[in-house]
Amino acid sequence: MNKLIAHWFAVALGLCLGIAPSVLHGEEPSPPAPRLVPATRPQMKQMIEEIKDREPRIPLPPMTAEEEEALGERASNYEARVRYHYLGKDLLLFGSRGAATAPAPGTRPQDPEATLSYPFKVQLFWVVSRTNNCQYCIGHQETKLLAAGVPEEVIAALDCDWSSFTDAERAAFAFARKYTLQPHTFSGTEIEGLKQFYTDRQILEMCLSMSWNNAINRWKEAIGVPQNREEGGYSRMLRDYEREQKPIPEELAKLPVGSYLTETPIKFRDTPSIVAPLGGDGSSTDSAGLPRSAARVRETYAEVEQILAALPERKATLELLDPQTTRERLDLPPSTPVAHWMQLLARFPLEGVQRARGVMSLEKLTALPPLLRAQIAWIVARQDRAWYALAMARDALQDRGLTTDQIALLDGDWSEYTAEERSLFQLASSLAASPVVLHDQHVQEALAAAGPERVVQAIELVTQLAAFQRITEIAQLPAERRP
Repeated sequence: MNKLIAHWFAVALGLCLGIAPSVLHGEEPSPPAPRLVPATRPQMKQMIEEIKDREPRIPLPPMTAEEEEALGERASNYEARVRYHYLGKDLLLFGSRGAATAPAPGTRPQDPEATLSYPFKVQLFWVVSRTNNCQYCIGHQETKLLAAGVPEEVIAALDCDWSSFTDAERAAFAFARKYTLQPHTFSGTEIEGLKQFYTDRQILEMCLSMSWNNAINRWKEAIGVPQNREEGGYSRMLRDYEREQKPIPEELAKLPVGSYLTETPIKFRDTPSIVAPLGGDGSSTDSAGLPRSAARVRETYAEVEQILAALPERKATLELLDPQTTRERLDLPPSTPVAHWMQLLARFPLEGVQRARGVMSLEKLTALPPLLRAQIAWIVARQDRAWYALAMARDALQDRGLTTDQIALLDGDWSEYTAEERSLFQLASSLAASPVVLHDQHVQEALAAAGPERVVQAIELVTQLAAFQRITEIAQLPAERRP
């Protein structure tokens, strides 16, 4: 008994002093780790339900009357408050989670150029989220699919067995997974394969949607958004009946509402996911805690220079909008050059234009000096082997006076940088990985060294870059020639 009392006294003392119990007892503290990747659907549902109790990562000041008035109904929303305090109204409008809202199930998509159905695009979002291990987003997409009339058995098949889907659907799901996990391995052959089932514009629509699915995954995971306690199961379908003041069908009243712990069909209960990035031992990380399937920096800087030198000759795999129409849709000043990425996104006059403006608005992340933004852009593009984005980052670094040797140091030797810069570089590389391997300690160290405003703006930058790099690399955009 005396030993037990001594143990709990030591734990209590350690908690008061901020010391882990393992350290007090002479044990090696457990290394920090990203969120586990659940292998089966029951495990996944349990983890989705548990993040309703997740502790948000970003500190917020006390609510003021001015903030409450500005945010209105969203004043109690953690995510809205983070954006209000650390990003500002301009980025609230054009950021990756800005003005665009999902159409109601069964309605025509917002953009007049979009033709893919809402449930299909939600399924793609689900695949992206499962690949990235964004358990918040997986839950939301499951609820949206249930509300759109997609049954649990079909969602379970999406996770575990694609044999019941059409050839076109299977091709799209495989494309979504690879697009998220290994965008650096794409060549023109994947696009050509999709063209058996989808038009050029539909492929771009998929890429545009999935790019910003990747951005949303990283935003939610980085700031640690807790799951809505009333979300889960058939909750949205039930709310639709209540909103329209319709009687709730008896069969719906019996289904789980407000919980993700819906019943999984027997044949899928123990079946491992074919979407989640699982290793042979059922884990998603190697012995060093790194993601098994994340892109690694392998090329030397000299090899990178050779790749970038040849990049202006690369042939785009997706059709680009003509420069004049692009300029008109984006309302570009005459002095602003029309870049290839602008021609790609502007093919969609609403969603694509909004996303292009989101990219251009990154200059408004003023808490991050331009050089720091360019350094983070290099690190993230280098990790993903996103050559078009890497060429842009290199140009930005050179324009700010960095030499070849200084740029090469960004590939891993950060010892000459400040503690603040190193913490933001680590946060960026961990958040950009697929699956996301950012954990609490990364965020805590960055908050301590750089403060919440810089941390949130670095997160916003990485989320936008994750989207930008995927869509520009899948399209195999050629780099612009420098004057």
